[in-house]
Amino acid sequence: MTIESSAPRRKLSAILMIDVVGFSRMMGQDEERTIVLIREFHERTQGLVEAHAGRVVDTAAHGNAVVAGGRGHRRDGGRSHAAASTARAVALRA
Repeated sequence: MTIESSAPRRKLSAILMIDVVGFSRMMGQDEERTIVLIREFHERTQGLVEAHAGRVVDTAAHGNAVVAGGRGHRRDGGRSHAAASTARAVALRA
């Protein structure tokens, strides 16, 4: 084994964590409506993340973990992973 082949490989990734503020309060007030809203939130998140060259790697009842980059190629039209992640966060906030 050569030194080059044993060198650690590094991947640049941007990680975004998304959480719904007030989830517990919402569930206490109207559980059925909150479940509908959370499903819509997950669908919207998935679409926006994919539109900005990312991927949802995990979901929870009221949140998502999103990753961009780290795969050795870029699908974001040449933007940096930080720029793509910022655009994704702004789109999700709107």
